[in-house]
Amino acid sequence: MTPAGQAAALVDHTRHLGATLTALSEALASGDAAAVLAVEPALAAALVPFGAAPSSLSADERAALGLHLDDVRSALARCRAVGAATALVARATLDALGHADTYHRHGTPALQGTHRHDFDTRA
Repeated sequence: MTPAGQAAALVDHTRHLGATLTALSEALASGDAAAVLAVEPALAAALVPFGAAPSSLSADERAALGLHLDDVRSALARCRAVGAATALVARATLDALGHADTYHRHGTPALQGTHRHDFDTRA
C-alpha cells in the first residue's frame, strides 16, 4: 500500500473508531449491560489497525486525520463522562441498599470502612 493509501486507511480507521466509541457511549447511557458488552468486540477490532499506523504523514494527511481525531476525543470524553455517572449511580444504589463496593473500576479492592454503615458513631 502506498503511503497515501496508508494515510487514507488511517483516516478511515479513525472515523470507524469514533463511530464505535459513539456506539459505546450510547450503550453506556442506555444502562443495558448487554449492549455495552456487545460493543466490546467492535471496539477491540477498531483499535487493531493503530498498531501498524504509518509513522510519517504529510501536512495535509495530518490535517485530515486531525479532524477525525477530534471526533474520537469527543466520543471518548462522552464515554468517560457516562461511565463515571453510571458508576456514581451504582455506588449510590449500593449504598442505599446497604451494600459496600468490593472493588474499584481499576480492579483494585475498595478500602474498607469508608461507608457510613461502617463508622463508629459512638461519642
